[in-house]
Amino acid sequence: MWKDLSEAQLIKILEPKETLEVRRNVQDALNIVDDGDDIGEILIDLYYNAIAFAQEQKFTMEKISTLVSIVKAVHTQSTVGRLAMDKSWEKTKQILLTHSVQRPPFSVSVFSLADLQAITHYLLHTYFRHYKMYQYACMPTFVLNIATLELSNFVQTSPIVPPLQEFMNQEEYDIEQALIQKQKEEEEAKQLEEKRLAAEAARQHEIELAYLAAVPDEITVKVLAALQKHLGQMRIELEDQIHLTEEKVIQKLSTWDESHPSKMDEQQQPSKMKPA
Repeated sequence: MWKDLSEAQLIKILEPKETLEVRRNVQDALNIVDDGDDIGEILIDLYYNAIAFAQEQKFTMEKISTLVSIVKAVHTQSTVGRLAMDKSWEKTKQILLTHSVQRPPFSVSVFSLADLQAITHYLLHTYFRHYKMYQYACMPTFVLNIATLELSNFVQTSPIVPPLQEFMNQEEYDIEQALIQKQKEEEEAKQLEEKRLAAEAARQHEIELAYLAAVPDEITVKVLAALQKHLGQMRIELEDQIHLTEEKVIQKLSTWDESHPSKMDEQQQPSKMKPA
């Protein structure tokens, strides 16, 4: 609804009485370019006739705008997508059904059942009746250029053959083939060993996962609690041991100081006077 033609554009299109002016307004509203190859005139006729049919059916502005958008979408999909007539008609029925059933957000009921029957009859007897003509006139043209070449223009050269002196004898050839075969076997053995190690690692991983999955959550919680308790006890014992070690060191230092006074202490002691 209001996808390609707004209400103001429709009023401007329907306001004049002359056909040429109406067609000109349709061309301006839908941005149809007339390059002089009659495609523009064909498109103007297509949309002008759709608007005229909608007026005959006494459609509202919303229905006229929706019908023009449907005709434009069908024509664009058919020509750009190079659809066959049956494929195009299937897409047309889907678009019409989308605008005839009230099932938001998937579809909106714009047309009634009577409107749908009239539109179907109109499209079958106008657009699809001349479907091949529209395809021929509006479908993009692809030009394929093919160039042929005469075989006589090519000069065939013989392959370069090295001298016989560069060839190896049978013994050298057998030795080389044996080395190649050995390298191939070693490479295959290496790949098999890598696959075996990878399979073994995967099996070990699966066993570990299965073991962990088999352990109940209650046991896991108890084990974690026991570990935390044990770690706490170890921390306390370690702190006590460090404290005892510090006390022993301090005690040894004190004993050493008492048994070995320093020189400064000796100087501070009073000297004994000799008797006269």
